Amino acid sequence: MNLTSTSLTHTIISALNTDGRTAGYGIEALEEDGVVTLTGTIPSTNVEAAAVEIAGNLPGVQQVISDLEVADVARPKFGK
Repeated sequence: MNLTSTSLTHTIISALNTDGRTAGYGIEALEEDGVVTLTGTIPSTNVEAAAVEIAGNLPGVQQVISDLEVADVARPKFGK
């Protein structure tokens, strides 16, 4: 992973953490040569589809691979 890959990975994770459809689920991303692999546990295929869309729409991303696991999880609460 080079500096550009690191930067793109951070951009992807930031986008996932700020979009209301995917924020709070702790989705991880690993990017290599424009191919992004998403991992983590999420509550629905709707969240998975949103994550793939968000990552896929970012400049520099050529392909998104979803290794996301759909399971019954609750969104963490933020703040008090």
